[in-house]
Amino acid sequence: MCKLSIFVSLQSFSSYSAGILAQEKTHSAEQQLALLGSVGIPVEDKPKSQLAIPEKSHIRSSKLPFALIHPIAAFATKQWATENFAEIAEFLVQKGLQVVAVGTKKERQTLDKLHQFSQIPIQTYDNLTLPQITNLASRAKIFVGNDSGIAHIAAAVKTPSVVIFGSSNRAHWSPWTDAPHSLFMKNSLVSRVRVMSAMNLANHAVF
Repeated sequence: MCKLSIFVSLQSFSSYSAGILAQEKTHSAEQQLALLGSVGIPVEDKPKSQLAIPEKSHIRSSKLPFALIHPIAAFATKQWATENFAEIAEFLVQKGLQVVAVGTKKERQTLDKLHQFSQIPIQTYDNLTLPQITNLASRAKIFVGNDSGIAHIAAAVKTPSVVIFGSSNRAHWSPWTDAPHSLFMKNSLVSRVRVMSAMNLANHAVF
């Protein structure tokens, strides 16, 4: 059976249409837009990802600048080592930022390990709602994390980001954003992504 993929003309977004192009070269959002083009619905511009930002998050009364870290991924092949995130956290503190890390209650163990591996105070939350995380991400100076849903939230609210990619396809699944200085790293083996490289990207993004 022949599989039909969607191709996108990046020269003009009005020309989204059905065609053949390897899926790994096309962003998932572009594929969805191409489906619209294939049935005659014009797409004139590159739509932006947007999220409504709640006015209050009910956390963090401090007004000091902070970095948001999400050190968790759905699969081991996408999970950068927790000790690497601890080093990044220490680097960000040296740059004058506080550090906030988020996860779920099931991910509490990883958040606790982040504390154990680091020599600096880190505020961790495992009980936030998605609207609260959205508010937090919108106020962060930078987001650092694995390829995950939280990374897409940070991108949608235009927070500069360093997203660690492992086994997932960056071209197809990278956050859909035009956020300034939004940077991504890609390595088929996530264990080979160097801490210093991530530090350099973070430094370039916001400092």
